[in-house]
Amino acid sequence: MVPILPAHPNDRWLTESLRWRQVVQDGESLVRVSCADGHVADLSSHIIQADGTVKPSVLCPEPGCHWHEFVQLQEWEPDA
Repeated sequence: MVPILPAHPNDRWLTESLRWRQVVQDGESLVRVSCADGHVADLSSHIIQADGTVKPSVLCPEPGCHWHEFVQLQEWEPDA
């Protein structure tokens, strides 16, 4: 299980690898993560458990990137 840290408050675009951020897009709240290579994926089709564990595994959507991991969002607070 790969731990994904929260993004720095000033890092709106997830420029650091292995970070997560909750965003609002089109009025809907969603979580985005950055893979080990810095590409960004959203977790709209995933379930985030109370402890931050994400199911199913996360696959980077960037063509040619092979990052595919089970992840846990560190410092996740449900319904925050």
